[in-house]
Amino acid sequence: MSRPFFSNLITRQNMILIFLVLVLTLAQFRIIYRLNGGRNKIEGFGYNEKNLLNRETNIQAWMNRILAPVLVLGFSKMSGLAWHSSHLFLSVLLLFLLNIMLFYYCLKLCRSPGTAACILLSYLLAFLLLQHYYIFLWDYIDIIIMSAFVFGILGQFPLYYFIILFFIALFNRESSLFIVFFLFIQSFQLKPNLKLISKKHLFVSLSLFLINSVYIKAMRMLLYNGPERKDVYTGLPGILGNENHLMFNLKYFLYNFYYFFTKLGPDFNVVISAFIVFMVAFIIFCLIHGPPPLQRAALLLAAMVFSIFVSGLIMETRMWLMTLPFVCLMIAYIQSDHELLNKITLIKFISPKN
Repeated sequence: MSRPFFSNLITRQNMILIFLVLVLTLAQFRIIYRLNGGRNKIEGFGYNEKNLLNRETNIQAWMNRILAPVLVLGFSKMSGLAWHSSHLFLSVLLLFLLNIMLFYYCLKLCRSPGTAACILLSYLLAFLLLQHYYIFLWDYIDIIIMSAFVFGILGQFPLYYFIILFFIALFNRESSLFIVFFLFIQSFQLKPNLKLISKKHLFVSLSLFLINSVYIKAMRMLLYNGPERKDVYTGLPGILGNENHLMFNLKYFLYNFYYFFTKLGPDFNVVISAFIVFMVAFIIFCLIHGPPPLQRAALLLAAMVFSIFVSGLIMETRMWLMTLPFVCLMIAYIQSDHELLNKITLIKFISPKN
């Protein structure tokens, strides 16, 4: 049974595609390596993750992110490579896996190799533009999880798929909360009237929320050795130990446009604000015109944007990377819906002519 599967998988066309994606990945990582300051700074980022395992970091929000450091530690022990070399190798490997997954998912959704390639290239360009700040290994893992997550939403995968993703995401970053939120809204019918349609999804979502909250709070209390900063832990972010930056981010978002139009000079920060405007417009379009799977994906994307405004820093561009798989795969989904496709010219522009 396994031989026909592998004979269909290992074809000349697939090998060429994998090779091309590998070349793009190596070029992509080389650019990231240069943009992030080269060997010295990259080593510093890697050792920040190592310090997490040694309880030597002063950033409380990192204490529950144990998956990436454990992977590097395990690979370092098995391969005999130093921590830095293991970190670099896993970064390239995860980036390659991410690019392969995105191309495969786009191809499954839109069933057009040309469109899938255009979307992947657009994603790579956006990924490189959002390298104004450093990127950690758990960010790569987070983007992979989000890619599998949105593909499951658009493909209407069963409940156990999202439960498995939740527990993987739980040990990586706080993005596991988005899976909980999805299962919660999956419990309800959105149109034409809001009503509860699945008590099972509601029970699972509430149970996973409890597990998520207890795990994050416990890990940050047990492993954190730094100074207390109770002054910044307010509201819902305070439950999870994150800082509340909502007002600062709103001012920064508006100031980017003010500075750009008054100074009339090149400024990278306005790209961030323009990207946010595009995201909001895209979310509104999908909520108004999209079918239920696309609406749910749009709600999750809106939750991500809101969470970055509340507990992140919008100029820390690596935080926006987890939104890219949502945008790319939602575009691929729209491209496969001809009625929906006719309502938006941007998607028609990147679609190949029949």
